[in-house]
Amino acid sequence: MPVASISSGGIIVNKSLLHGYNYHPKGLSEYDILMYILRTDYKDYKGGLSVKVVFASTPDQEQKIQELIRKFYSNVFPLYFTDDDIREFEQQKILHTSTRHFEYFGTLKEAYQVIAGLQTLMAILESRQMNDKYEMIFAKNVQILQEFGLSFPFAYSHFCGERMPRNNLFSVYAKAANEMLV
Repeated sequence: MPVASISSGGIIVNKSLLHGYNYHPKGLSEYDILMYILRTDYKDYKGGLSVKVVFASTPDQEQKIQELIRKFYSNVFPLYFTDDDIREFEQQKILHTSTRHFEYFGTLKEAYQVIAGLQTLMAILESRQMNDKYEMIFAKNVQILQEFGLSFPFAYSHFCGERMPRNNLFSVYAKAANEMLV
């Protein structure tokens, strides 16, 4: 019995090696088609074959996710936590990403979900007053991040206390108000 194969970018790939959103080790790049779902349920489809095409997240999206995480550590966490707390968050790998995480959000849709989740949380936490109407939105976006393997173990109540005043905010993590090149 011959093995079914699919050609992508001039590379013939054994169809049985493609599963989920994983990259193929023989060279399917992130711009190539990543996922092929070949349904065996022939009764619903004439011809018996349905193919789903999903495009990979781009390096720009992965960089955007990294940038948003850096902004969390430099703009958001210093508003609520001390340097020692933030250092502890780094050791606990809160909002830490690795190549494994980029496999979880390897498609355009999933990468945008993570980006939108991070941006929404930042917007809520950087607002001047914490409003209870944002609590459900906060929880939903934390859930999205956790579904993709990003650790964010905070509840809305962690951020409802007193914020550190901006004029007293001297933190290793906070972005400098101005920079002087010497």
